[in-house]
Amino acid sequence: MATLELEVVQDDTPSVTCEFPSLNQMMKDAYYRTILKQAKAYHILYNGKRIGGCMVKFVLLCDEEYTVGDDDSFPACEISYLVLDETMRGKRIGRYVLDMLIKETRDWAEKIPIRFLIIEAFANLRNWYEGIGFKTYDRAQKSPAYINTVSMRMDFADREELERYAESQF
Repeated sequence: MATLELEVVQDDTPSVTCEFPSLNQMMKDAYYRTILKQAKAYHILYNGKRIGGCMVKFVLLCDEEYTVGDDDSFPACEISYLVLDETMRGKRIGRYVLDMLIKETRDWAEKIPIRFLIIEAFANLRNWYEGIGFKTYDRAQKSPAYINTVSMRMDFADREELERYAESQF
């Protein structure tokens, strides 16, 4: 039986090389970000072999839509990158890894205040991410490194509880 696991990055050797120099640089910087506690970077292992990498980091998401008082920022986790070796694409491995990252982030959100999981998705994958539960949003101060991407987020707020609270206030 095949095994898929995430292994925390222990050195600055990229998991794989991909066709996007900016993603290769992110993978190279991942170990440093991990030891600085800015992020958690992983090698993606398939049957013990490195086939990719991914990184999740904590960020503040500014969003006027959900402003409470004068605070428009929300704690969030951002999937900085999710890269698979070219030979492993199209085999649903990316979906399994994404599901693992969503589960881990939801687990964190049960213990610490994390409202959103965000990602800069390649524009051609927008429908795929929407099918998983991400929604597009207007990201303030979008990095110029994100070309041909769309800002997407998954909201971890309990909508029913929010609606009950809102109804009790009016």
